[in-house]
Amino acid sequence: MPRLFIGIPIPPFLHRSITQQFFPTLKKYASFLSIVPPSKWHVTIHFIGDVSPATFEKIKTAFRGATFSAAFPLTIGGSLPIQTWGNKVVYLRVQDKIGFLNGIFSQCHSLFPFPDPK
Repeated sequence: MPRLFIGIPIPPFLHRSITQQFFPTLKKYASFLSIVPPSKWHVTIHFIGDVSPATFEKIKTAFRGATFSAAFPLTIGGSLPIQTWGNKVVYLRVQDKIGFLNGIFSQCHSLFPFPDPK
């Protein structure tokens, strides 16, 4: 079963800045996690979870050709910028002060009312 999430790619011009600022701290996780290459970095809008191949095709069809606003302001960090989820994911906290990510989530949900992850 495919495991799906909706994400927005991190623009390449930010890769160097993120690497310089956070990788010294992230190295402590390197012994038990692999760090994905910058080309796979993204902001997760919604984790959908495991879906059937038929549902995957429906979601893919619903999103084909969808467009969203181009640029939006985000802040990486906060009081706990590096966090973990279970024992497999280490992530950087993103703050959206104007609610843009909620708007994207609403747009995505209107295209396909995806199920909540189990």
